[in-house]
Amino acid sequence: MLTYAFADTGRSKDDTPSIGCFDRPFLIHIIRDVFVISPIVTVPEFSLKAALVNYMDITNGEDEA
Repeated sequence: MLTYAFADTGRSKDDTPSIGCFDRPFLIHIIRDVFVISPIVTVPEFSLKAALVNYMDITNGEDEA
Protein backbone atom coordinates (compact mmCIF):
# COMPACT_ATOMS: atom_id res chain seq x y z
CA MET A 1 0.00 0.00 0.00
CA LEU A 2 1.22 3.51 -0.81
CA THR A 3 2.04 5.98 1.94
CA TYR A 4 0.95 9.55 1.30
CA ALA A 5 2.44 12.78 2.64
CA PHE A 6 -0.76 13.60 4.54
CA ALA A 7 -0.77 10.29 6.41
CA ASP A 8 0.56 12.04 9.53
CA THR A 9 -2.49 14.35 9.66
CA GLY A 10 -4.80 11.46 10.40
CA ARG A 11 -6.68 11.92 7.15
CA SER A 12 -7.00 9.24 4.55
CA LYS A 13 -6.61 9.79 0.85
CA ASP A 14 -10.38 9.66 0.35
CA ASP A 15 -11.36 12.54 2.67
CA THR A 16 -8.89 15.17 1.42
CA PRO A 17 -10.16 17.85 -0.94
CA SER A 18 -8.27 17.18 -4.12
CA ILE A 19 -8.40 17.96 -7.79
CA GLY A 20 -6.87 15.20 -9.82
CA CYS A 21 -3.82 13.98 -7.96
CA PHE A 22 -3.06 17.31 -6.20
CA ASP A 23 -4.47 18.70 -2.96
CA ARG A 24 -6.57 21.85 -3.31
CA PRO A 25 -4.29 23.98 -1.03
CA PHE A 26 -1.30 23.02 -3.17
CA LEU A 27 -3.08 24.08 -6.36
CA ILE A 28 -4.18 27.36 -4.78
CA HIS A 29 -0.57 28.01 -3.75
CA ILE A 30 0.74 27.30 -7.26
CA ILE A 31 -1.93 29.45 -8.93
CA ARG A 32 -1.14 32.29 -6.52
CA ASP A 33 2.55 32.01 -7.34
CA VAL A 34 1.94 32.17 -11.08
CA PHE A 35 -0.63 34.97 -11.19
CA VAL A 36 0.46 37.15 -8.25
CA ILE A 37 4.12 36.64 -7.37
CA SER A 38 5.41 36.29 -10.95
CA PRO A 39 4.12 39.73 -12.05
CA ILE A 40 5.43 41.27 -8.82
CA VAL A 41 8.90 40.02 -9.78
CA THR A 42 8.60 40.58 -13.54
CA VAL A 43 7.47 44.22 -13.52
CA PRO A 44 10.49 45.57 -11.56
CA GLU A 45 12.82 43.36 -13.60
CA PHE A 46 11.53 44.72 -16.93
CA SER A 47 11.46 48.26 -15.55
CA LEU A 48 15.10 48.01 -14.51
CA LYS A 49 16.04 46.61 -17.92
CA ALA A 50 14.16 49.43 -19.70
CA ALA A 51 15.83 52.04 -17.51
CA LEU A 52 19.25 50.53 -18.23
CA VAL A 53 18.63 50.47 -21.99
CA ASN A 54 17.39 54.06 -21.86
CA TYR A 55 20.46 55.15 -19.86
CA MET A 56 22.82 53.39 -22.26
CA ASP A 57 21.03 55.07 -25.19
CA ILE A 58 21.34 58.50 -23.58
CA THR A 59 25.02 58.10 -22.68
CA ASN A 60 26.31 56.12 -25.70
CA GLY A 61 23.61 56.74 -28.31
CA GLU A 62 25.61 59.02 -30.57
CA ASP A 63 28.68 56.76 -30.48
CA GLU A 64 26.65 53.71 -31.50
CA ALA A 65 24.55 55.42 -34.18
